[in-house]
Amino acid sequence: MNRRRVAEAYESAYPEPIRVSEGDELTIEERATKWEGWLWCIDTTGREGWIPDAYVERRDGRWIGLEDYVARELTVELGDTLASHVTVAGWEWCEKPTGETGWVPSENLRSI
Repeated sequence: MNRRRVAEAYESAYPEPIRVSEGDELTIEERATKWEGWLWCIDTTGREGWIPDAYVERRDGRWIGLEDYVARELTVELGDTLASHVTVAGWEWCEKPTGETGWVPSENLRSI
């Protein structure tokens, strides 16, 4: 775990994030993004969102979730202090002191 300070505020763009369990089947759709290593995925219920390509795999012509994942983004304010637990493809899974968790772009954070 790394302690990080928010250098630029970020507001979550997806209030209803996609959630994937290990083994879930997904549909992958081509979408332009500035973030390398992310795929736009649609689950079997129709919920959509970005998932790191390291979390999915193509098996027998189908895309499968490799582990449990939630695409929840964390809204943060300038100066917030966060605990960063995982970094994946330019984003960090962070936790606020309140216990709220979610993804924040690494470019918005600085080491403390």
